[in-house]
Amino acid sequence: MQEIELKLVVPGTARESVLRALQHQPHADGSKPLQQRLMAAYYDTPDRRLAHAGMALRVRKEGPRWVQTLKAGGPNALQRLEHNVPLRVKRGARPTVDPQRHAGTPAGEALATALAPRESDAHAPELIELYRTDIQRRSSEISVPGGVLELAFDEGWIATGERRVPVCELEIELVSGEPQAVIDQARHWIRSHGLWLDVHTKAHRGDHLARSVDPAPAAPAFPPLPADATLGVAWQRIHTTLLDALLDNASSLSSDRGTPDHVHALRVGLRRLRSTWKLFAPHGLAPGEATQDAAVALFRQLGPVRDADTLTMLWPRLQAAGCPNLNLPSTAQTLSAPDLLRGPSVSLLWLDLLETAVAGSTAESADRPARAPINERLRRWHRRAAKEAKAPDLNEAALHELRKRLKRLRDGVELGLVFLPRKAARRHLGVLREALDALGAFNDLLVAQARFHAVTEHEPRAWFALGWLAAHRQQSLHAAEAALKRWRRAEGFWRG
Repeated sequence: MQEIELKLVVPGTARESVLRALQHQPHADGSKPLQQRLMAAYYDTPDRRLAHAGMALRVRKEGPRWVQTLKAGGPNALQRLEHNVPLRVKRGARPTVDPQRHAGTPAGEALATALAPRESDAHAPELIELYRTDIQRRSSEISVPGGVLELAFDEGWIATGERRVPVCELEIELVSGEPQAVIDQARHWIRSHGLWLDVHTKAHRGDHLARSVDPAPAAPAFPPLPADATLGVAWQRIHTTLLDALLDNASSLSSDRGTPDHVHALRVGLRRLRSTWKLFAPHGLAPGEATQDAAVALFRQLGPVRDADTLTMLWPRLQAAGCPNLNLPSTAQTLSAPDLLRGPSVSLLWLDLLETAVAGSTAESADRPARAPINERLRRWHRRAAKEAKAPDLNEAALHELRKRLKRLRDGVELGLVFLPRKAARRHLGVLREALDALGAFNDLLVAQARFHAVTEHEPRAWFALGWLAAHRQQSLHAAEAALKRWRRAEGFWRG
């Protein structure tokens, strides 16, 4: 009824070493690794109701037998609902899909909800085949500290019509024992063979292939919280929700299906996660220092990638002002986002964060109501930021630090809205966002100035861009200072 599994991408450079390592894995019962061909057809409604609900429904031939499987979302990226139904099929025949086979199970209830008729439906929603998979699997069950795992090396294709994409991955699934065993085993394969974590399932990839689209960025939004939530409940929901978005965006980028918007969403998610840690840290609710440092390092490594996107966005304005054609400042010294996210350190960070989500909180304050401590912490953040914003003649470095504090305050107010006077908090957020927009526009000009100045020696035409940026810099600075003044005078979000 529950699948506990992680998937690691096996690049071509690691394929042979992974196969050799799997061949020497001691099977739990002493038998040799199993090899079988898995051919599956995946079903959904024409308007993709199952995909929207995070579900997958398939009929698969596993060697000589047929199985219908339903998978649905779970509490985190490691755990999902799963229900399998063996089918009796005459030789040479193909079974049809039947949602009723999963009735009476948690996954089946989720399926029934997704397929429930809507007011706009002229008739009951129809299930149609959207894509197929053809996979050669080599699998072994191994005994490890904490449980028994199945290691499955999958190689083959996802296909729809004439289009298809390759599959080469290692799945690590818990057969018995603790979820921690899956995480520990994933760490081993990442460190030993350079694999990387990818939470996009075959169903996820097949759905996008069938629609001929790439995955959209996952919004790193704070989840709704109950007004009486405890610190532990609030922390767990926020951490897990933001992590899900981080893993989704990272998987899009590491598979070369991402965009600058995915990079931006990834950085926003990391920043919001760090804001959450700082908000809850006084109550013992935050991951270890090494994990936090790794998240900061990744955020900073993604910075140059984001800066390059800033230049691209400014370029049309420069052209409209008459800027001659020139080569935009190179970003060759920085890793591309896909290369960065395939690195072992990033996948190990995701596993650390996933381990935190699975383990839950053991802090003594976890059962304390969240309202009062969240209110007080946010009020302190506001007081400190407002004091810094009053300083005369704020220089660039001070404005940069103030911008970071205001982003943290915005994140805190957004995640804690349910604990605050709602109308006052929303009014304050509006003014705060305007200030951050103005500071962001000023920061973009500073970033562009630094990048264009670095290439003037071999690209004299960059001086036009620098002149245009200098002309707009003072105006942008005045707009930022005015927006900060309006924010300082805004009604406090803690007032009724």
